[in-house]
Amino acid sequence: MVASNGVFQAVVEVDKDAESGIFLVPAPDLPAKRIIFAGTGPLDKDYDDVRRYYSRAHLVASYLDSKRQ
Repeated sequence: MVASNGVFQAVVEVDKDAESGIFLVPAPDLPAKRIIFAGTGPLDKDYDDVRRYYSRAHLVASYLDSKRQ
């Protein structure tokens, strides 16, 4: 298991927009050698649910598709 919380926190401290953006984090111990981070922003509202995660996953898929071309 990769200790990723420190890496993500370090990125967000340097770039506050990263918390709600998409970026790649090197993860040399994983087979893919990277983690795709897609922040959802705060999830503390009454109506936050699986739709927020679906929305971010859809955005990541679109992002990755655009990188392939």
